[in-house]
Amino acid sequence: MKKYYAIMSLFLLFTSISLMDIQAQENGDLLLPSKIEILNKYHQHPFRFNDEESTQYTIEPTVGYVYTVGQVEEEELQRALGVSNLARRLVGLPGDLQMDSQLNKVAQYASYVNMLNATISHYPEKPSLISDETYQIGKEGSAASNLAAGFPTIASSILWGYLQDDDAYNIGVVGHRRWLLNPSMQKIGFGYVDTLVSSSYNGFTATYVFDQSRKTTLDYQYIAWPAAGNMPIEFIKTSTPWSIHLGEDYDNPQMNSVTVELTNMDTGEIFVFNNETNSNTASAINTSFFTIENSLYGIDKTIIFRPNPNEISYESGDNFRVDVSGITMEGYEMPITYEVNFFDLEDQPSIWAFEELLEADAMQLIPEMLMDNYTDDITRIDFTRLLIYGLQEYTGQTYNELLQSEGYSEIGFTDTSDVDVELAAGLGIVNGIGNNQFNPNGGIRRQEAAAMLYRVGEYLEISRSETEEQGFTDEEGISDWAEEAVDYVSTVVDPANNKAVMGGLADGSFAPNSPYTREQAIITIKRLLNR
Repeated sequence: MKKYYAIMSLFLLFTSISLMDIQAQENGDLLLPSKIEILNKYHQHPFRFNDEESTQYTIEPTVGYVYTVGQVEEEELQRALGVSNLARRLVGLPGDLQMDSQLNKVAQYASYVNMLNATISHYPEKPSLISDETYQIGKEGSAASNLAAGFPTIASSILWGYLQDDDAYNIGVVGHRRWLLNPSMQKIGFGYVDTLVSSSYNGFTATYVFDQSRKTTLDYQYIAWPAAGNMPIEFIKTSTPWSIHLGEDYDNPQMNSVTVELTNMDTGEIFVFNNETNSNTASAINTSFFTIENSLYGIDKTIIFRPNPNEISYESGDNFRVDVSGITMEGYEMPITYEVNFFDLEDQPSIWAFEELLEADAMQLIPEMLMDNYTDDITRIDFTRLLIYGLQEYTGQTYNELLQSEGYSEIGFTDTSDVDVELAAGLGIVNGIGNNQFNPNGGIRRQEAAAMLYRVGEYLEISRSETEEQGFTDEEGISDWAEEAVDYVSTVVDPANNKAVMGGLADGSFAPNSPYTREQAIITIKRLLNR
């Protein structure tokens, strides 16, 4: 059967439902997540991007004189919750939506009523063969939910329906997206029913989004999708409209005033959107698109734009800048500029490394440029950058202050002029390989990493822990120049987890000549400096 995908938007008609007042929090900006936080959130509650499987039930829905509305399996519900929370966290909101059993019920009933009618509607007619009570619950859920049909699971309807809103019916409003990203929502509910009667669709689903129960409030200038900062490439298609939802301090944006420039920072290509850009949703499929939407779909004051899908592509590693002009606060121009950095969710660290990488991130020990390729071998220059980054964070000193510190002696290399390498060499933390060469792109062996960590520890006067020296089964393979360093890193312990900066491998060896990965480098630096 051919699949037809459909989703239905909600417009707020009731004065009882309104955005919560936004109060100032810190500097008023959203708290954008790092890559490792995003990866961890996805790792904790993974969901499928390519859904080939159908929805599973704890109680199968049935149709007949004795009917069953059904109940979706908990794992399916958790996937839907996971993608919803990750989407909200991406834009800087707390990713802490709570699934509510009563809201799950009304969403399930909404899905069932729409399935019986073989169409999606926020105001469904009463199907035959169901009770008035069932209908009333389904009617309530339909009026307060994002609705969709044609998706195999709830998670896929959120991913490829609500967050996309790229069809002609929804691109001019992106209402589903706005309801999902509504800052005042705290609770959410999900429902799904396979097609049990004649229909062109493949399954009916509802996501309850009218909750306004969040007690804390958040001040923000804007909420952007694709998200400002780090954005998983898996969430976007060439047909995905971009949207910017302005905070309450902004005046309502106007079509004849606003201009948006979208710049590909890698190629320099610029896409310009203003009131001369096509705003006809019917012809938006194969053209650029731009509009302003100030109605209240969870969030108001929304700028929507999208390049011609035939003229743009997005790949992991791409960086785009968004410049918005012509927007005002109390009549005064207050432009917005932000960047979107696309990355791949499949670029995951090892499972064992997640917890300590998150600790290192919280300690601000990982520069953004090194938050990828975690399992790759680290280069000499990147390890040096990590050391200097950690040194500045630990001491609170700037680069120039470290440069002027006692004991610094200028040392240069002929194959690199990198400032971090020059500083680390001048402080005696790293050495060259001879002939004034540093070999910046070469790899590091474990005993070399131990030596560099040892020199940082000595520079910072970090003493050994009161622990017995470790013995390694391959001690004879450790070079003479590295013996003291290996002894040091194996006896300095991270007090948070009682793990040595560098311990032995599972077989009791140190493996001095084995390579060293990015995640190992970050974690060992964290262990050294975590005091």
